[in-house]
Amino acid sequence: WDTANNSKAVGVAVISDKCSFIIDKTNSNDSIQWGGYGTDVPGLSNITDNTEAKLDYNGSSNTDKIISALGSSIKIAVGWCKSKFITVGGETKEGYLPALGEWQTAYDNKSQVNSALSKIGGAAISDNYHWSSTEYSSDVAWALGWGSGYISDDAKNYTNYCRPWYVL
Repeated sequence: WDTANNSKAVGVAVISDKCSFIIDKTNSNDSIQWGGYGTDVPGLSNITDNTEAKLDYNGSSNTDKIISALGSSIKIAVGWCKSKFITVGGETKEGYLPALGEWQTAYDNKSQVNSALSKIGGAAISDNYHWSSTEYSSDVAWALGWGSGYISDDAKNYTNYCRPWYVL
């Protein structure tokens, strides 16, 4: 990596056989609700098994479904992520709340993601729990602890971190 490009870098790309995305270089929110406690989001599967939940790679489409059901308030995780933008190759990309499978893919490559963020002068991903767009039930959604890799089913009115990701 040529550090002369640091000012041009907007994030870290992650590409696997299951998914591809860009993790925002700096944007993070450290205290935000998933939103919609008591609302079963139409079109999202209620996934109650964490092994199955880690197979959800549909963060962008999940985000759109959650926005349709709950609105785009920046006071909830999806609205906050959706309010962020980056420009890649002249194309403006809108943020989304990643699915649990996308978070798991990033976590499986944690040392490379952290190293790449550091190389481009990005903000480290906090070791705390981060919301995913994967729904457990009308009251609960999935989160991943970046420090431990632990998968948690948290009440939607609880606050966790979130970080916008972008379609690659």
